[in-house]
Amino acid sequence: MKAALLIGGQNKRMGALAADKPKPLIEVAGRPVIDWQVDWMKANGVDSLVFLVGRKGEKVVEHVQSRGSWGIDVEYSYDIDGADTGGAIKGAEKYLKDEKAFYIVNADTLSDIPLKKLKPGKYIVTMALANEISPYGVVRSRGTHIIEFLEKPLLKNVWVNAGYFAATPEIFEHLPERGNISLITWPKLIGMGRMGCKKFNGAYWRDIGTPKDVDLATEDIQNGKLKT
Repeated sequence: MKAALLIGGQNKRMGALAADKPKPLIEVAGRPVIDWQVDWMKANGVDSLVFLVGRKGEKVVEHVQSRGSWGIDVEYSYDIDGADTGGAIKGAEKYLKDEKAFYIVNADTLSDIPLKKLKPGKYIVTMALANEISPYGVVRSRGTHIIEFLEKPLLKNVWVNAGYFAATPEIFEHLPERGNISLITWPKLIGMGRMGCKKFNGAYWRDIGTPKDVDLATEDIQNGKLKT
């Protein structure tokens, strides 16, 4: 199956870590995020990747080439200025329009979600939902008596957009030339009743958005929370 890897954003929260590179090239546990992601996608049946290249995209291309494209088919779609997420995906239409279905993957996350189980089904787009890891210790109490303390647990009753989608080519009819897909396309598809979801209860998922996230993800890998 083919996947579009969405690489973009201003990286403002990453500070010095992203001063000279895009977030997917930031190292977690000694490896760039993108390397972890490609291994995960290949294990889930992805055999062809389209890189939606934006800010500092030449560094991504150099890295992919240095890895020998990981032994899979690789193509590049370059963003126009101001394209944002919706326009970036729209710009890759020629690479994806002939697929029965394909994945859209945000390139700044780590997960062991079984991506191969994410299918569009009857929808134009199906969104993967993951449990959030609490950034804080969670306390259960009865009156003034603490009965349980959990250090940064997985919040199994809280669902977030994991940033992974299974889509059909019909999505291109609803994408803007420029604009944020979350603000434009998702509300439109939801209003049409054409956007679905699949919950991955208990799967590991972490957004790599800040230096603290890098440290926490590194700890997770070292502690075996993320199966690699």
